[in-house]
Amino acid sequence: MEKNIDDRAMLLLEKTSIAELDRLGSTSYTRWQNIKRGKARFGAAEIEILGKAYPEFRWWLMTGGEEPDIGQISPMSKDVQKELKRTGTE
Repeated sequence: MEKNIDDRAMLLLEKTSIAELDRLGSTSYTRWQNIKRGKARFGAAEIEILGKAYPEFRWWLMTGGEEPDIGQISPMSKDVQKELKRTGTE
């Protein structure tokens, strides 16, 4: 599992179109590029935008934990669910 909120946020950033994130909030496309390239750090605004992009991952993004009973999972859980559905072992 990722070590901290920056690691978790970077995982989501790498799975997401920067153009999409640019549309979801006030953070510019250039800032997202700089974060992705390691030239800038995530701020509260960027974490909030990632939460908008992935509402089912908000709890995981903030804490690293999951609460599947209330629909709060991690990207890894979602990948596992997809794999189980694909193989018919769910």
